[in-house]
Amino acid sequence: MFERALAIFDEHEPDRWLKVAAMIPGKTVNDVIKQYKKLEEDVCDIEAGRVPVPGYLSSSFTSELVDNSTFDAYRKRPLNIKSADQQRKKGVPWTEEEHR
Repeated sequence: MFERALAIFDEHEPDRWLKVAAMIPGKTVNDVIKQYKKLEEDVCDIEAGRVPVPGYLSSSFTSELVDNSTFDAYRKRPLNIKSADQQRKKGVPWTEEEHR
């Protein structure tokens, strides 16, 4: 809810923090401002490289991703593996009658 509210009310929005707090039950303006400052600190730490990027190698879904050098952390899948659509072979085009 917090991130959604931030996306709706950008930094130029009048009364931004009041509107953000109104979208989050039980939170005050001071609560959302504190949360935003913590979020800013987290983003700074990530961008500065102080937070390691998780490899997500513990699940069976990603257990084949042993080499993290081909791993795009934002897309959460290896870069060198084509999607199912890209791997699918093209078939014979339908005839005009088959389309009808």
